Amino acid sequence: MLHEVLIMNGDQDYVTNSGGAEAWVLNLKGADKYGEKLRGVPSTPVKFGGVELGKMRALVYSNQARLAFIKVTEAGHSIVAYKPREVQQGFLAYLSGDLWKSGWARSSYLGEVCDRDSEMP
Repeated sequence: MLHEVLIMNGDQDYVTNSGGAEAWVLNLKGADKYGEKLRGVPSTPVKFGGVELGKMRALVYSNQARLAFIKVTEAGHSIVAYKPREVQQGFLAYLSGDLWKSGWARSSYLGEVCDRDSEMP
């Protein structure tokens, strides 16, 4: 069974703040030490159409589980109200699997870091 999780949180969200959400994600336990391994992945910019959605940490684990956290820049609690196009593109990339194929996610089972300087499709 494949598990894929995407969490997006506005960096100016004062209802469920991004610092708390990121701390929660980075402390997740599980069969593959999900949070601990994700802590080792640097945050990298994610852009669509030349506009930055935010900073992302993403990892494909040895058990094929996939976890991504995107801190949406310049966005409050309702991230869609602040960056509708970019949030939609990020969510579509997640649904289609492009988020994991685009070179933005690090692969823990291959030990590789993909090119992160290009924009997502």
